[in-house]
Parts: sequence; C-alpha cells; structure tokens
Amino acid sequence: MTRPILRVENLRLSVVGNLLFSDLSFEIPPAGIVGIMGPVGTGKSSLLKWVCGTGDPNVYVGESPSADYFYRPLKDGNRPRLLGQKAADSFEETMIMLNALLRSNPPLICLDEITARLSESERSQVIDRVMMISQSRAILFVSHNQVEVESITDSVILLAGGMLQEHTPTDEFFRAPRSDAGSQFIRTGGVALPRIGTPARHLRSDLRGVPDGMRLAGDSGGRRGDVRHLIDDKLCLLDTGADTDATLKVLSDPSAIIDRGIQSVALVGEDKPELAARLSDAGIVVDVLPLSLEGEQEMTDHMQRTARIARRLRENPAVLIADPDRPRMAALAATMQMIYFGLTAERAGELYKEIAGDDEQAIEHEQLLWDLELAIDLARDSTSDLEFETPQGLRFSASDVPRLVTQSDNQLRQPDN
Repeated sequence: MTRPILRVENLRLSVVGNLLFSDLSFEIPPAGIVGIMGPVGTGKSSLLKWVCGTGDPNVYVGESPSADYFYRPLKDGNRPRLLGQKAADSFEETMIMLNALLRSNPPLICLDEITARLSESERSQVIDRVMMISQSRAILFVSHNQVEVESITDSVILLAGGMLQEHTPTDEFFRAPRSDAGSQFIRTGGVALPRIGTPARHLRSDLRGVPDGMRLAGDSGGRRGDVRHLIDDKLCLLDTGADTDATLKVLSDPSAIIDRGIQSVALVGEDKPELAARLSDAGIVVDVLPLSLEGEQEMTDHMQRTARIARRLRENPAVLIADPDRPRMAALAATMQMIYFGLTAERAGELYKEIAGDDEQAIEHEQLLWDLELAIDLARDSTSDLEFETPQGLRFSASDVPRLVTQSDNQLRQPDN
C-alpha cells in the first residue's frame, strides 16, 4: 500500500479559543488532488493554515499526537506550501504565485479557494495548471464550487460539525455519498449539524443528542420477556400493559426481580410500605418517588425525582420504574427520565405513546413533558443545587446526533435531519 504523503491523527484544533476539531484524522496520498469541502465556517481554511504552519500559533492552536509529512514529523521546516484564500488579486497574480510554490519542489501544495474571484475563462486556465501539477505531487484543494471539485479531484474530504464526515472517491461522493452529511451537502451546500461543543440544550430538537440504545421505534424494541429496557440494560419498565394484577404479581416476588438483573426499584405510585419492605428485605434498593398530576406537585419535585433515579443508575446494574396501581404513570415517569438524559419533549411524547400503548397522549402528560424539558434546560444554564450527571455505563453517541432503533433491522441509524 502506498504510504501517505501527509498523515494527521486525532487533531484538536482551536482558533481564538473556539474549538473547530477535537478528533480529526486523515491521510493524503502522494499524488493527485484531494478536495476539501464543507459548510461555511467549518474550519477548512484554518485546517490548511495549521497544516502549513502559516497561522499565528497564538491564534491557531493545534495538537496532534501523530502527524507526519513527507515521511517525517510535521513541524516547522517540514510542512506543505499554501496559496491562501484571497492571497492573489488577479488571474496573473494567481498564476505567478502558483508557479512560485513549485520552486522548492514541495511534495504537497495546499490551495484555498484560488479560483473564487476569477472569470470562467481564467478559472479554466488555472484548473488546467493545477491538474498538470497534480501529476507529479499531491494537492489539497479547498473550494465551494461542487462542479469544479467534481471535475478535477480524485477524492473528497467532507468536514462538518467538527468532524471528518467522509473521505470518498470523487465519483462516489457526488453520485452516492456515504454519509447523511454528504447527502445534505450535495443537495444544499450545507449540513445541519451543530458546531462542536454546543450543549445539547442549545440545539434544535432534531439535533439533540440522546443515549445510544434508546428504543424509540418498533413495538418489540427493548423487550425481554415482561421487562422492557429503555437504555441499554439499565433503565427498565414492566411490560404488563395496563394489567395492574400482573404488575403487582411481579413486584411482589423479589427473587423474580433479582433474576431479571434488577437491583433497584423506583416506585412512583402511592406509598406501599409492605411492598417496599418486602423488596428491601430481599436486598433490593427501593426509592419511593411519587408522581402525581393532581394538586400542586412542583416541577422541582419532578426534577429531583429524575436526578434521584439517575444516581441510582450510577450505583446499580439496572433500575426498574414501577407503579403497581398505574402502569401508564410508570411509563410517563420513564419518559420524564429520558428528558433528563437529553431527549426532547416531543420525542419523549412519542416514546410514551409507544410504550404505554396509547394512540393519543393526555394533554396534561404532554404539557408536563414540555414543562420539564424547559425547567431542566433553565436549571442547567444556571447555578443550581440539582445534580445533573451522566450515569456511568450509559453509552452516548460520539456525534451527539439522535439515533433510533427500528423494528425491522434493530440496527442503530441516524435519522434524517
């Protein structure tokens, strides 16, 4: 296999303190043209400045545990050459500066939007020159012009959302991109992804992150016998529908609870001292955390309940949320817990309908979910005594983009944005 002329691993790059990339890795072959594309503000020009060492080191701060150029460490004295954006004011100047890059015979040259201000005939002449140069060396070519990139490059790197979305042969990228981001970019020239480091609560609903393994679609998703798992093997509900006798029967048999891998139960209905004592005597951790839609139960009570259950999730292999008398209220409490972990109220409402078997959600349930989402967002944006920690053992998606499990293939996928 041909060794890459440039290899960068796990680059973390900030500009004026703003994080552009946190874990960027790529390789460039020793000849040909690689196009770099992405939405405005993605960091394409900043990346080239860091690679070529032309940016102010106090402004462009990058760290890579392993970066090589021309088979030696990438550092001052061993870097590619750059013709930067707006460096030339005319066609003649562009050609002169392009030829000047070749005087030291660099193995790789980086070109940033060098045709953006040229006429069609001038652009054609520059492109011809670039293609001729690429026969003997590698070229990194940044452009927003999809027709131009498609016509001259051998492969395309797409940057968006602080990540390398794909590095794909050019014909494949424009015909059948491998990523959702690539499909969006081909259609619109943009990508609906958040900037890296943006808190989930500051994003649109369709961009909020949720835990991997959350079952939002498919009526068999997450079911194992009479227990339904909502987050991996940790957050559970009894899958007994509205059958209160069946629910109470399971809860009244501590050995059956333990055999299901559950060591903690959150009772969200009326206090049942005998039931709680029976479970506790068997070594099961019991929290009595009533959920009521009657009277004036404060939103802080709902927030404290979700925080308490989250703490139990950190301490125990699995937590079962249950209400012997009102199974659907247990389902509501579980969806409220999902909001605590970043699910939007809209998606939580869909989840409630699915796990509770209700085609329509009661208006008071829906309003409660929206109010809880707002209250948690506000609390997380301010100083608060409430504890908001991610329980250990839960897997969250690296991209922070919502993932669903479908009934048909039970495979994780990203929804269309």
